[in-house]
Amino acid sequence: MVLRSLKSRIRNKFEVSVAETAHQDRHQRAELAVAVVGPDDAERSGAQCTRVRFRTLGAAEIARYAASGEPLDKAGGYAIQGGAAAFVESVDGDTDNVVGLPLGLVVELLGLSPVNRRT
Repeated sequence: MVLRSLKSRIRNKFEVSVAETAHQDRHQRAELAVAVVGPDDAERSGAQCTRVRFRTLGAAEIARYAASGEPLDKAGGYAIQGGAAAFVESVDGDTDNVVGLPLGLVVELLGLSPVNRRT
């Protein structure tokens, strides 16, 4: 009954669907591609994949996170740099890729040395 009430409140407040948590998908892959074009029209591109493993979450945790509004404008439905960081067991790859811009790949494609980058 409590879970049904939480699901209903979240659905009404944010107009989103709320899934049952019995069969959670504990892995998520973030795959991003980047292309750069230089002033001489030279093109370089690359892709990167990062795998995120989540711990098992309880219904109340999921409801609280959904009610926070944070996941609503995220492509994967969570912000690894925000509240969802507490849900992550491990990251295999570049966390920047999960956030949305694989900076290491961009630096590589631009031919920049990390030491010479402006911060």
